[in-house]
Amino acid sequence: YAARVIAQLDTDFDAGAVGCKVWKNIGMEVRKPSGEFLMVDDAVFVPIFEHLGKIGQPLLMHIGDPYACWRPLDEPSHHQAYYRDHPEWHLYDKPEYPSHEQLITARDRVTERHPNLCVVGAHLGSLEHDVGEVAKRFDRYPNFFVDVSARIHDLARQDADQVRRFFLDYSDRILFGTDHVELEAHSALTADQRTQRLQTIESMYATQFTYYESDGATNLGGRRVQCLALPQEVLDKFYTHNARRCYPGLG
Repeated sequence: YAARVIAQLDTDFDAGAVGCKVWKNIGMEVRKPSGEFLMVDDAVFVPIFEHLGKIGQPLLMHIGDPYACWRPLDEPSHHQAYYRDHPEWHLYDKPEYPSHEQLITARDRVTERHPNLCVVGAHLGSLEHDVGEVAKRFDRYPNFFVDVSARIHDLARQDADQVRRFFLDYSDRILFGTDHVELEAHSALTADQRTQRLQTIESMYATQFTYYESDGATNLGGRRVQCLALPQEVLDKFYTHNARRCYPGLG
């Protein structure tokens, strides 16, 4: 298995791929023949991760859902609407599934075992509810980075001063991201549809840039939140430099 995956990855990198991703089905869905859940720190993946570290290619890891996945639906959270609509991914009161802590611990083991591997934790490393927990991993693992894709609302619900300090203290370790998905090629849309789609995308970016760049408060998801007013040096790293550092194939 590992040899086949490595061969395919090398082909993909030669064709222009800039990284490898592990999705949350590893740990939350795929099972071994024994019935146990296949965790990301399983020995079957070791040769693959070693190879990625050796050739200097990053591993983007989305190994768990938001913490709200394991919490009751009646607890306040902007994630709960998703779990009401997708109960198959809601793991509250399902002890047969791995816990959030078990998934994070498995990812931490991989990061520690492969110090030459650049590990990017998607969605704030699945620790979106507490930047302090992300900071602990930064302090522990020099090869660990995170992106903020689809987690701006989680940041905005935490103490703004603490979040700003997090960005200042770890400015070399945090990547911008949106997790925005386009399911249709723009070439398949009418001119009016393309215009509307681009306006939606521009509005999304403008909203996020305002939160990270501006002073004062802004509206985000129907809430009034404090902006971060990050300095330009930090923003440059956040928006571009850190991505180029983690994903050398970007150029």
